Amino acid sequence: MVDDDVIFSEHAWASKAGGKMLLYFGPNLKENLNRVSVREFLRRRKAWGAVWNYDWDCEDGGPWYTYVCDTIGYDIDKITSKNSRKTIRRSLERNEVRRVDAAWLADHGYEMYVRATARYKNYKVASREGFAREVRALGAETSVLIYGVFADGVLAAYGIARQFGPTVRFIFAHFDPDRSETKPMYALYYTLARDCLNQGCTDIDAGWRPFVHDTNIEEFFRRMGWRQAPCRIDLYLAWPLRAVLSIARIIREPLDCLLPGRFRVMLQGLLVAEDVARESRRRPAVFISRSG
Repeated sequence: MVDDDVIFSEHAWASKAGGKMLLYFGPNLKENLNRVSVREFLRRRKAWGAVWNYDWDCEDGGPWYTYVCDTIGYDIDKITSKNSRKTIRRSLERNEVRRVDAAWLADHGYEMYVRATARYKNYKVASREGFAREVRALGAETSVLIYGVFADGVLAAYGIARQFGPTVRFIFAHFDPDRSETKPMYALYYTLARDCLNQGCTDIDAGWRPFVHDTNIEEFFRRMGWRQAPCRIDLYLAWPLRAVLSIARIIREPLDCLLPGRFRVMLQGLLVAEDVARESRRRPAVFISRSG
């Protein structure tokens, strides 16, 4: 059982939409959250809604899933695919992976971050000051791990993860598309997983399957020897936002034509999350009442 102080800590939630939406990135939950506790948490954070996963790695298979590596003694030789082992070895030969300091990444990582995120549609790129502020704030946490991947001495990728007890969860990872030929993400995910799983951690979690923007990330993790861990999704929305979503379902097509791309993607993500949450509730799941 995860303590409420951990679940409802600031570090366990990522802010989206200017802080109005909160996404859970804390330790994976078996039990669902009490909605009264979530509502009070949102009031304290002055947010309108929250999305979280629960019943993680459920035996009967939830409607959603995270990507996880929990192979004991994780190593290249334990990866089934011969082609994957070859790709990882080649990536490690062409790249150097090492822990980096948050201050260094804050000062030297912005240009790579901009190139990495330029290929994302409707993505709001942070300013140089905002990027540095976020990285330095994360680096101030003793539970945060920052890894950099260097090709010919130049930053090609980086990943930031947070440790919750025996579990490590990725916060985000980016790579420079100009250096994609060295396949830096193979070296990054492999090295971080190997280091953590061989130093006492039980699992490395890369996060939920995205609600929008499906990519080939699933194939990437399968090749790396990671697996799907089924889970359920729930969300809590303030009543004005619930009303907006209800109306949006009725006039979806006109809204898609009128809304700017970024807001259209946000709306799509919320509608998908709402659908998955409804499907999750139709299936019996473990629940424990929390006092908040």
